[in-house]
Amino acid sequence: MKSLLAAVRSFVANLLLWSFFVGGLAASSASGAVLDGTQNDVATYAGIAVSLVAGSRIAKKPQIKTFLSTPPVLWFLFLFNGAVATVCYFTMDGVN
Repeated sequence: MKSLLAAVRSFVANLLLWSFFVGGLAASSASGAVLDGTQNDVATYAGIAVSLVAGSRIAKKPQIKTFLSTPPVLWFLFLFNGAVATVCYFTMDGVN
């Protein structure tokens, strides 16, 4: 059994990690509504970097790793990505 201090430290670390992940996603997707030009580009790329680093750290946790490696989750991800790629192929005119 973990001590109370270890449990609190683990909870705070997980909370910060998930906060960085969500904050990075928000910065990368919503910075265009607040910023323009170079500032928008910097905020977008920084948000992408933060969310990728935090997401990769989250994916290495044992519970998440075992969940992501189950066949139903892998099939869902495969089919969802295929559906999104198909929809994008038919609805987008190209790079603007």
